Amino acid sequence: MTSRIPAGELQPYWGDPATFEATLRARRDESSGPLRDEFTTQVARALGLQGRFDEASAELDSVSSDDPVVAQRVALERGRILNSSGDAEAAVAPFTAAFELGADEFLTVDALHMLAITDRDNSEEWTRRGLRIAMTSHDADVERWQGSLLNNHAWNLADAGRESEALTVFERADEWFAERGTPVQRSRARWAVAHLLRRTGDNAGAREILGALLAQDPGDTAAAAELALLPRS
Repeated sequence: MTSRIPAGELQPYWGDPATFEATLRARRDESSGPLRDEFTTQVARALGLQGRFDEASAELDSVSSDDPVVAQRVALERGRILNSSGDAEAAVAPFTAAFELGADEFLTVDALHMLAITDRDNSEEWTRRGLRIAMTSHDADVERWQGSLLNNHAWNLADAGRESEALTVFERADEWFAERGTPVQRSRARWAVAHLLRRTGDNAGAREILGALLAQDPGDTAAAAELALLPRS
């Protein structure tokens, strides 16, 4: 069984959840049955992204379907509400439930991606599982999880002080985004490599990447700020 809402249909709009909320409510009003319930979970997600956690939870509470994909979406969004409201530890249980339901391949990798963020002690294992699915999937939307999984895992390693390992994973993410990412994703991936090069003492390598980013986009404030942290040569 797969979701009735193609993953690629929703992904571009989460950057503006307030506007997207209205669109999702309209789509829900046009729908019935499990599809309507799926849209309700996405209304909840839009509310959660706006910090309206009680309203988001109420939307999920209104869903009574026993459809497996709907249940997986409800578990995912309950986890996101908890994580976004500052309780990452409590979010692990609903994310685990979403993973174990396994109704939709894209949502299963989404759950693994969120577990890798919230369950830091087991982050590497969750990332490995997610990558295993994404790398063998025949669904382009599922395959695209590879870049995000690698990027998030690299930041977890960096935050844990494992900077050399983080650099290796950032370089893998950079290669992936260079081939398949958007211009913004490619730029961010390059910046992340430069950031870790600086942190691991390769100032020349960092300077080269940052210079190229600024040559491509003189208004790249992230690259300019990172460059300013380097010692003058």
